[in-house]
Amino acid sequence: MTESTTTKALFSVPLMIVQSDIPHMAIEDYVRDKLGAYDQYTSYHDDELNQSMKVGQPFRDVMEAAMLKASRDFLDSRNAPKDRVDRARVAYWYSMYESGDDHHLHAHPGALCAGTYYPYADKMSACIRFRDPSKTLINMVEPWVKTTDHKHQPVSGQMLVWPSWLEHEVRSQDNVAINEQRIAISWNYQ
Repeated sequence: MTESTTTKALFSVPLMIVQSDIPHMAIEDYVRDKLGAYDQYTSYHDDELNQSMKVGQPFRDVMEAAMLKASRDFLDSRNAPKDRVDRARVAYWYSMYESGDDHHLHAHPGALCAGTYYPYADKMSACIRFRDPSKTLINMVEPWVKTTDHKHQPVSGQMLVWPSWLEHEVRSQDNVAINEQRIAISWNYQ
């Protein structure tokens, strides 16, 4: 008599990666110029700054269309209700990580999905780290099981889309030369 045993991972978490053809170098230069003039790494907390940055951004329509398409494609792949997907809109903000800048572990409650577009990133840019959603439970009941978070090294022109409930962070950016700061334009599809 032969026994058969199968072990499967049950709950995968989707991450969509799109290499966009948006003219990211023009957007990179624009964000460096505009955000570099302010004493903050992100426009997220300053609605006036965020709105003023959007006004003159080159290829804004192309970028917004790509964010919409990526969000809708992601949600379609997750069988999200079409009426909710069609009603949602993109809300985005800009970030430029200087040496020492980081962004704490967080999620995007209330959004259908979240995403980030990288007008500039290189091999020295801090990774975005996605936290294994089962980590807390596993550590409480099976501390011997090692969970692995996912670190993604961003690439210029790349877009990532993920479920809004997935916790993520950017650890402290190491020493960065001028004009090599990691630039991210993050969004909620809500």
